[in-house]
Amino acid sequence: MVRVVYIDVLFAVNLILDYFILLTVSRMLHRQDKRLRLLLGAGVGALYALFIFLPEMGILYTAGLKALLSVGIVLAAYRFSTVKSFLQMLGLFYLVSFAFGGLIFALYFFCTPPGMLMRNGVVYFDISPVTLILAAGACYVAITLFSRLVRRHESRFYSLALSVDGKTVSLSAMLDTGNSLRDPLSGMPVMVVEYGAVQPLLPRALRPVFQKGAAGELPRLEGSGWENRLRMVPYGGLNGKGGLLPAFRPDELAVQMKNRTVKTKDVFIAVCGGRLSSDGRYRALLTPMLINTLSGDDSFAGDARTVPAGHARMHGRDT
Repeated sequence: MVRVVYIDVLFAVNLILDYFILLTVSRMLHRQDKRLRLLLGAGVGALYALFIFLPEMGILYTAGLKALLSVGIVLAAYRFSTVKSFLQMLGLFYLVSFAFGGLIFALYFFCTPPGMLMRNGVVYFDISPVTLILAAGACYVAITLFSRLVRRHESRFYSLALSVDGKTVSLSAMLDTGNSLRDPLSGMPVMVVEYGAVQPLLPRALRPVFQKGAAGELPRLEGSGWENRLRMVPYGGLNGKGGLLPAFRPDELAVQMKNRTVKTKDVFIAVCGGRLSSDGRYRALLTPMLINTLSGDDSFAGDARTVPAGHARMHGRDT
């Protein structure tokens, strides 16, 4: 049976699909890319559609060509400042392309609409442009909604760095909406961190204080140079039991928030001896008060500075 392939329809199908893929990647990364650049990248991808007229090629050969083509598409569609950002865009482009491709394969194998042809990795639909735009738009909306759900979950997690006396440790933290700890003397927010995560920042002589949390060990602080850094922070647990957590004030806390890093020293770091996360995904608990402060959305502003660029719930109590 002779199949008739219209070049204009072939080019339009792949141009529209590639454009929506590039637009989805841009939206998922909160980029403001120019539509003409996205259209240019889609045009580069649509040119590959001409391979449908070539003899059937092996899957490895086709995969190699498409990998090289993907690099060209991403380079044409987006601007980059670093190799890392390029690789991030390329990786996400592959993921979104696989998602779109999965929907197309599902349509092909389960529905096999008349006029649909797949050859050498090229898809051809003998359908109206309106139907194609609606189908690609539906894919775009579905993937965008899914990415937003993922981001809402991921927004509870933060990367941060703590600095004391020229030493810095990096760790992951989770926003704990049930954590309202604050220093009763200064009113500063208090975040909870595992002892093992901040051990390198602590003077060797003071480590037993933070590891065991024993108030009886406090005299060891005299003459250590840490007298003004330290607090014993009262807390109450969900079971009604409470106690004191040893805490210290760092020289700086830097929190990565979306596309910027926010720094402050107006915070205390309460140290607990156990693990906060069973899977090790996070080693610190942030308070909503601290996040609101760093976001400029709280009355306790401290001296937070902006540089453009996670479970045990604990409740604070004043005494």
